[in-house]
Amino acid sequence: MALREIVLSAVVGAAVSLTTVQTKAAEIKPDGWPVPDVSGSRFLKERKTDIISEIPGRETVQKAYKTTEGTYFNTLEYNGHKYGFYVDVDGRSPMEYTLLDRDGDGCFEHKSSNESWGTPSYLLASNTERE
Repeated sequence: MALREIVLSAVVGAAVSLTTVQTKAAEIKPDGWPVPDVSGSRFLKERKTDIISEIPGRETVQKAYKTTEGTYFNTLEYNGHKYGFYVDVDGRSPMEYTLLDRDGDGCFEHKSSNESWGTPSYLLASNTERE
């Protein structure tokens, strides 16, 4: 019986540890994270990039800005809809985090320091509607 309790404790401990790691990789704030102010920032450049692997070609318009405080950020837009921000607070590569609108409501509730965040399904649906 003692061995069974030890194994069960180890399994539960590993599951809790795994959950903690996943929580640190992405933070969810239901009312949304504050986004950089595009209107009060200096526009730097614009380019088309291939960020969404499920959509062929360079589908995303990426616009780079710099705030008066020195923060760099990029907006990510597809079909005229802003779906993400890359934010670089310290002015050095890499970007510190990504803000993402996962459901298309204009609220950026997903914050991640991990580059791999997955494609929001509403972007794929809007691509299907265009075809």
